[in-house]
Amino acid sequence: MTEDVRPTLHQHDQERLDGLAGVRKDQAVWEHQRKYERSTHKYLGEDVLKDTGSAVVWWLAKNDEQVERTVEDLGMLARLTSAVNDTDVPERLRALIHNAISGGVQHGPVIQSGRIAGLTFHVHGPGLPVQD
Repeated sequence: MTEDVRPTLHQHDQERLDGLAGVRKDQAVWEHQRKYERSTHKYLGEDVLKDTGSAVVWWLAKNDEQVERTVEDLGMLARLTSAVNDTDVPERLRALIHNAISGGVQHGPVIQSGRIAGLTFHVHGPGLPVQD
């Protein structure tokens, strides 16, 4: 009766098993990262940024000593929550939004955002007809 039996594995088979083990480990890491991303997405979208009030409360919880800055940033938080929820900024918060244009407007008006309707531009220049 044989007592000294040792299984052997060809090197090619061992390399293949090692490769498969590496792929399984990489997949497990990727799945955990994806689960974390989904959890973060859900938390931000459904809790933190569901509306401006929730965003303000979250911001103050993270930055409790920056109340004045939070008040200054209310317009930005309103725009952010509106963008996340694909809605317009509520009317009551629109006065808090301050658009600043820096640089020149050498080539005409600059429109940053919003809805523009019913504009008429009168352009005068060489070779252009004068509009009344």
